[in-house]
Amino acid sequence: MDTLDLADATPATGIVWAYRFRADGAAEPIPQDKIEAMLAEHGTGWIWLHLGLADIRCRNWIARRAPISDLAREVLAGPDTAPAPRYPGPRDCRRGAGSASGIRTTR
Repeated sequence: MDTLDLADATPATGIVWAYRFRADGAAEPIPQDKIEAMLAEHGTGWIWLHLGLADIRCRNWIARRAPISDLAREVLAGPDTAPAPRYPGPRDCRRGAGSASGIRTTR
């Protein structure tokens, strides 16, 4: 099954907040139900969307409806290919004089 079918693709889902910045620099919040209409307008100023990319609904909206370039769509809606960070766990730490805290990590 295609993950795009798992959730809808409305802008209100997965968008944390949105603001329109006018030409004078003043910002005004955009209600969730007005985001697409504001994005379609070609007025002065610009729009800031804070996207929750961990939310599949947001990625679906980007993939299907966001007014962005194909490259931006590929980067924002595509799979996350960055390696997961590795944090030292209990087996990776030992007491030692090698650090100020007395704990050093092994690799």
